[in-house]
Amino acid sequence: MTKVSRIFIEPRRLKEIFSSLWESLLLLEGEEEQRQFFQDLLTESELLMVAKRLQIAKMLFKGHDYRTIESYVRIGTPTIARMNYLLKHSDQMKKVVGKLAEIEEEVKEEMGGVSPFGRKPLAAAILQEGVKAGARFIVRKEKEGRVKERAKRRV
Repeated sequence: MTKVSRIFIEPRRLKEIFSSLWESLLLLEGEEEQRQFFQDLLTESELLMVAKRLQIAKMLFKGHDYRTIESYVRIGTPTIARMNYLLKHSDQMKKVVGKLAEIEEEVKEEMGGVSPFGRKPLAAAILQEGVKAGARFIVRKEKEGRVKERAKRRV
C-alpha cells in the first residue's frame, strides 16, 4: 500500500505543489503522451490503484453489486463503499463516470452488441473522447500562457 509522508507541509506550499500537478495535466497532448506521463509519474501500484477506483465507480454507475465488483476488480468492500459515496456526492465524478459509461455503450453498439470491457477499442474511444471533451488544444495554448504567467507571479 502506498504511504504518504507524515511530515507537515505548509498549506501555501502544498497549494503550490498541487497547482503544479493540475497545470501539468493541462499540457498533455494525445493518448500516448498522457499514458507515458502517468507511467513516469506514478509507480505501477499507484497507477493500478487509480485505475481500479475508476473501474469501481464505472461499475457502480452501471448498477453492479458490491460482490460482482469485488470479484471483478479484486478489491475490498471499503474501497467500493468509498467510491460509492463519491459517486453519490461528487457531481464531477458522476459526470466523468457517466460519460465513460456512455462511450462504452456506443462502442458496444458499434461492435454489434459485444461488450468492449477491457478491450483496446474501448480504451482508445474513452481517451479520444476525453481529449475531445476536456482538452481542446486551441484552449490548451491559452492555458499554457496562464501557466507561464502563474509561474512568473510565484517568483
